[in-house]
Amino acid sequence: MCNSVVQTHYYYPFGMSFTEGSATSQQPYKYHDKELDTERGLNLYDYSAGYMDPALERFSTVELHAKKIFLVSVVINMAHLRLIN
Repeated sequence: MCNSVVQTHYYYPFGMSFTEGSATSQQPYKYHDKELDTERGLNLYDYSAGYMDPALERFSTVELHAKKIFLVSVVINMAHLRLIN
């Protein structure tokens, strides 16, 4: 088993790549362990609830459950799940 660094990535706060080191293998799971979808040159992160554009710092799709919680926001994420008890 080899314990060497294969990839090194540095990011801006919302996931846009700051610098990218050399890599022998390209793996798609990067910022927040989310898949970077590079098809069609859009470079969006797949958050399952929608695609996030790191350059715009916004989700590019409306929340799937927006009709249920429309009084709050149409781009809300995680439906107010508590992270800390």
